[in-house]
Amino acid sequence: MHWAIAERDDEVLESVVSSADARRGCRHAPSHESLRRMIADGHGVEYEAVESLIEAQARTDFAVVVQGDNGGSIYLTCPVALIRCDDGAVNVLLDTLDARYWNDRDMARIFYERLPIGSAVPGGTGGRRVTEGVWHHPRLEEQGVRPAIEAVIAGERDRID
Repeated sequence: MHWAIAERDDEVLESVVSSADARRGCRHAPSHESLRRMIADGHGVEYEAVESLIEAQARTDFAVVVQGDNGGSIYLTCPVALIRCDDGAVNVLLDTLDARYWNDRDMARIFYERLPIGSAVPGGTGGRRVTEGVWHHPRLEEQGVRPAIEAVIAGERDRID
């Protein structure tokens, strides 16, 4: 949380604004909110994240992590080098996957993190590793959405449904 302070008619209005409220419409979470950031800090290891797909694609060894339940459910991982869609399509993908699996938009986030292929992605429901392609949660696999997810990531379609 952070404090929002505004002046109006010589009054100072103070309100606590959650970071989710402050980012309404922006689904990219600041790196300090990542479960993986907390784990890295606890173990004294380096953690690097950026705020946008464009920033991530300008670097090496970055992956997208699409998650729900504040990291309790990892929906999808993918090296950013494979992503041909834009940020908007990734946001729609997050909303669609979250609606199918956890269904709590306020707890769903996108992270762009330095995670080379083979890196562990700690999180609930078993976490995952970054693979050479698109990985998505087995429960989503059961729903038969793999081809549609991969088509969104490839920039071939805007959404999975």
